[in-house]
This record gives sequence, C-alpha cells and structure tokens, in this order.
Amino acid sequence: NGVERTITERTTVFSNLPAGTYTATVTDGDQCVETCAYTVVREDCADFTVGALSTNPTWQGSAEGAINLLIALEPNTSYTAVWTGPPGVVLSDGFSQSNLPPGTYTAYITSSEGCQSNTATVVLTDPAPVEVTDTIVGVDCFGAATGAIRLGITQGTPPYGITWGDGADAGAVRTGLAAGQYNVTITSGGCPPLVATYS
Repeated sequence: NGVERTITERTTVFSNLPAGTYTATVTDGDQCVETCAYTVVREDCADFTVGALSTNPTWQGSAEGAINLLIALEPNTSYTAVWTGPPGVVLSDGFSQSNLPPGTYTAYITSSEGCQSNTATVVLTDPAPVEVTDTIVGVDCFGAATGAIRLGITQGTPPYGITWGDGADAGAVRTGLAAGQYNVTITSGGCPPLVATYS
C-alpha cells in the first residue's frame, strides 16, 4: 500500500498495519516478479454470518448462473465483498453475481470495521446429462405387431422432447410394434440430445 522496501533478508515483517487488504510485489535480482495479496483483519470483531443463494445454469456450457450473498447485518456497519472464480470469468465487487458459468466461486466479505467473516464458497454446476432406462417387449410371433418400447427418463432439465424417427407422436411409450428398428431422439433443456436405436 504505497510502501517500497529493499529486502535483503529471507523473512521480512511488516507490523502495526491497520485492517485492510495489502498487495505485495517482490522483484528479485533477476527481475523475476511475484505478487501476492494479503488481508489483515481485526481480532476484536463481533462475528457476523454470511450465507448464499445460488442458481445453477440451465443449459450445459451456458453462463446463466447467479449467486446472491445473505449477510446478517450489524447496526451502523457496512460490508464489502471481493470475489474469486474460474479463470477468465470477470466478477464485480458486491453481494450479487449473475451471468455465471459453472465453477467454484468464493466471496471474501469485510465490514467497515475491518472485520472479515469466514469466506462464502459456492459451486455452480451444469445440469446433469439426461439418462434413459428402457423396457423392450418383443413380438409374440412372426408378423405380429405386439412389441412395445417403454422409456424412463431422468435427470436433465424437464420438459423432455421425444422424437421418433418414423414420425410417431407416441411420447415415452410405444405399443403395437412390429419387428424392426426404431430410432428415438431425446432432448432435455440445454443438454446435448440423446439418440437411441431399438430393434
């Protein structure tokens, strides 16, 4: 914070610092540079509680996630929040973040008294890929149309789209089927379509 010092020892102590965030940039004799950030907090602080409400992206690979911090406010005290997140994601200071891709996000909250809470960490995830289980009933005899296909669909993001290759508008259950090959494509929110073939 505006202090420049030539260091000749491996260990250097900066003392009597007020609460706040400090950035140290160290340059060695070969002009290699390393920068680190440190936060100094008061030890006589009253505890304050931080929680978070989060919304995961609804499409795989999208940036629709959101996080809102919840802070039990102390009288006559204001708070600031500094965030870290996945590489390449630009985050603003404040209690809310939006348009977030999946990843791990951490908020560091400091009060106007220089007191820092425990950090709040939130993990946003893509929707799980759609999974399909099936029950196949074969035809009774040659030439009969007594076969059936029943699909059980889980995970993903409802509502599900079911499209049969022969154009049948049958949903997840097909009955009265003759022997042959049947193709189906299942879509779910932002998940990649799942294509299955039954015969």
